[in-house]
Amino acid sequence: MDNLFNNNLFFVYLFACIAIVNYASFKENQKILLMYLMTFGLSFLNILNFGMSIVFLLLSTFIYLEFLSNDNEKQIIIVKLGYKLLDYFFINFFQYHIGWIILSLMTIFFRNELSNNIDFNWFLEVDVEKISYILSFIAILIFVLGVSRVTAQKFKVKSVDEVITKYFSPNPIYRSPHNDFSPCFFEMISDMEDKTYFKRKQSYSFLSFEFISIKNKQLSGGTKSLKKYAKKAYKFIKRSKNIRGYSTLEMQLIRILFIEAGYNKKIVRKIFELVYTKIFLQSLKNFYETNVYEHRSEYKKYLLFIYFNNTNTKIAGKRFQSMREVFLEKEIKDWSNEELFVVCAGLPYRDFTAAEVLSTYQYIIEKYKLDRAKIEESIKAIES
Repeated sequence: MDNLFNNNLFFVYLFACIAIVNYASFKENQKILLMYLMTFGLSFLNILNFGMSIVFLLLSTFIYLEFLSNDNEKQIIIVKLGYKLLDYFFINFFQYHIGWIILSLMTIFFRNELSNNIDFNWFLEVDVEKISYILSFIAILIFVLGVSRVTAQKFKVKSVDEVITKYFSPNPIYRSPHNDFSPCFFEMISDMEDKTYFKRKQSYSFLSFEFISIKNKQLSGGTKSLKKYAKKAYKFIKRSKNIRGYSTLEMQLIRILFIEAGYNKKIVRKIFELVYTKIFLQSLKNFYETNVYEHRSEYKKYLLFIYFNNTNTKIAGKRFQSMREVFLEKEIKDWSNEELFVVCAGLPYRDFTAAEVLSTYQYIIEKYKLDRAKIEESIKAIES
């Protein structure tokens, strides 16, 4: 046994990680924190060099988060290595702040290099021991700052396990719950929120060639006039910013389902939306197709059903936790097209009056031949 572990730090590190992972009383962030502490301690004591510290740290946290965590649904649904790597780097950098730990290891590396490079020290004529103490203190300070962010978790996402159990399992796709809606509902919400939704086949966010290509065709409308095109583009940018911050319907859905804390961190949240619309929604679609689920060809409609059940809306100054709750006295299948329209009109979360709704969405009313009087009645009913 002594020969097995003699100068073989990998096995020592491995068994320490196994002990941490198997400790059931610890939460995920606490286990990650212990891995950080162990790596930092070994590096600080000059047992692990900088290169080995980084390799061991990245490898251990990757294997834990993507293969050994308690998030069973993630391991079942997200199976592509590329998606796992994307998930790992996002979670580890934005939720578990591994960047701070790497920075502290770099500081230790500079301390060790300064102590070992005799010629360099003589040239600078510095007190090596004093500088070494200062760098050690800085390394500890950086590590503590990183640890404080890991424990605080100002930006946190839910596990795939929780999302599937809470939002998808109660109404699985094979039961076709989206069939309760009027046939025009899906096109209507797409027209009002994201005209590219049903046209996009492979992409889920605005950061894709497919989205840009489709949106370019929609804006140009066959016109060759640069002035008209610029005018339409300006209107789209202005309207999108006011309504949903340029987000596609899938991006809106992902942030609703997954973000547990840190919704106000707009830059991190937007990166999350861009990354996870692809990771989660494409993986879920692949899972349905691989397991030959019924109605899997209606995946886009099914996602809108999940969206409908979990997206809040604001109509006539009143807030609703989900679109479903607006007309609770009726079954969804009994809602009129005008009522569906009113519910969708509340998605921008602004204090629209009945007159403003009719004016803003005039093109929708005309396209779907909606009754203006019924729309006003529905809004007044909500107001009262």
